[in-house]
Amino acid sequence: MTDEERTAAARERTAAEERSVFSHEPVAPDATRAYGDHPDQVVDFYAPQGGRTPAPLVVMMHGGAWRAPYDRLHVTPFARFLARRGLAVAVPEYR
Repeated sequence: MTDEERTAAARERTAAEERSVFSHEPVAPDATRAYGDHPDQVVDFYAPQGGRTPAPLVVMMHGGAWRAPYDRLHVTPFARFLARRGLAVAVPEYR
């Protein structure tokens, strides 16, 4: 495979990953709490399902890339997936 072909393949993988990530609708959190004064200083919480307490906590930091579509909303389907498996999940927004 040439360098040009590798570059093209890498670009296609990246594009496919973006399409996959944004193909799922955002999922509403169980609770949202502020941790500062700025509107972006909030954390969404997803409660563990299945009655396991205390539950391990997963803190999901979205990549962001400082671009509008890459906020905490695109990780919410995965946050709900983890909560359904008995994990507590926190998804902070940040600035």
